[in-house]
Amino acid sequence: MMGADPGLLIWARHDARLEAALIVAPERTLFEALPLIIAPAAALAAVLAQAGDLIEVGDLGAVDFSVEWPDRVVSKGQICGKLGAAASTAEPTIVPDWLVVGIDVALWPMDGQASALWAAPPLGLGALSVLESWAAALETLVEQWQSRGTGPLIAAMDDLAEPGCEGSRAASLIQLLR
Repeated sequence: MMGADPGLLIWARHDARLEAALIVAPERTLFEALPLIIAPAAALAAVLAQAGDLIEVGDLGAVDFSVEWPDRVVSKGQICGKLGAAASTAEPTIVPDWLVVGIDVALWPMDGQASALWAAPPLGLGALSVLESWAAALETLVEQWQSRGTGPLIAAMDDLAEPGCEGSRAASLIQLLR
């Protein structure tokens, strides 16, 4: 991406959605960088775990979500978001100049939308605070990937895979990346 620096966070301000992406310069082949695709969802899982400790959930219930191959974020059996990625090359053996990973997920319903992570906005938790926490968690995951390799992201992919996906393409990708 001409003129875009690695580490640049791009986001859209919404009252009820998390829509954001991060530009990275992987310094590894596209194939080796593939686990970064799951990083936005793993960062969201970290935010939700932290939010569960910080807010009064009350009647809203616990947030339970998974990633359904190849790019869907699912909560309570409903698709409520998606993951996205783009790179400067499609050739798996080439080191891309840039890689963008992102997420677009409904935090709570708005404008007649039925599926979302929460049934209503939790007290004390706004979309902007979710974005800030998500960005910090994503940065940590990318740093772990840079320093420790794919292990932490593969573990996150295992945790976020749809239950019972042993024979799925997600499980195949996990095995391939190990």
